[in-house]
Amino acid sequence: MSKMSSEALLKQSEHLQALYGQGSETVRNATSRIGAFSEGLRELENLEKNPSPYDSEASRIRQRHQRAVTLQKKCTQLENGTYDALSKRRQSLEQTINQRADLSPKGTDSEIRQVIREAKPKDRLAMITEAIKTGDTVTLSAIANGNKVLTGLDDDTRKNLLDSYKRRVAPDEFSEQQAVDNFLTEATGVFQTAHEAVKSYQDAEAVDAADRQAQKADEVVGKVNQLFEEV
Repeated sequence: MSKMSSEALLKQSEHLQALYGQGSETVRNATSRIGAFSEGLRELENLEKNPSPYDSEASRIRQRHQRAVTLQKKCTQLENGTYDALSKRRQSLEQTINQRADLSPKGTDSEIRQVIREAKPKDRLAMITEAIKTGDTVTLSAIANGNKVLTGLDDDTRKNLLDSYKRRVAPDEFSEQQAVDNFLTEATGVFQTAHEAVKSYQDAEAVDAADRQAQKADEVVGKVNQLFEEV
């Protein structure tokens, strides 16, 4: 598999920002950091494509390897920092959404669920749709704190209906939460590919081989110098 180029990584960060960054400052900051990281990858590419004519091959291999190791650590720090910041932001959004939705258990949950469960599918949907429109938290909390057996609604249907309500009462927070979730899903693949790209510049075995070769060369030079001294 060909390694990701710095230009491709930069384009991916810009793509993610265009998709999910408009409604989330946290996502924008994350994509900006990924874009900045691509500069480090570009330095590695230049080091490989345009080696210094004054350095030995062993020195080039060692320099490239060491820079890649350092960049790998930075990539890990960037990844961990990104996930930490987005997780905290998501948690904050979740708290705000839950506060506005007010879907904590109510004393009438059991009775409401029985009515919902026993209603015809068409009437059940109409009842819940009306509850969403009017903000009837008594009805909606009964659904939120139930399951398929208790409400007659499968998990996906319940989630979709409750999400529709949450989007209604906290539109900005709900949209940002979705942006964060979508970004995290795609960013996982971006970070994995970035790690692989940086790792491709690391070659500890080549460094060891180059060091051994350089040592042998030094030993030969030393022996030659010794012969001249003895003459």
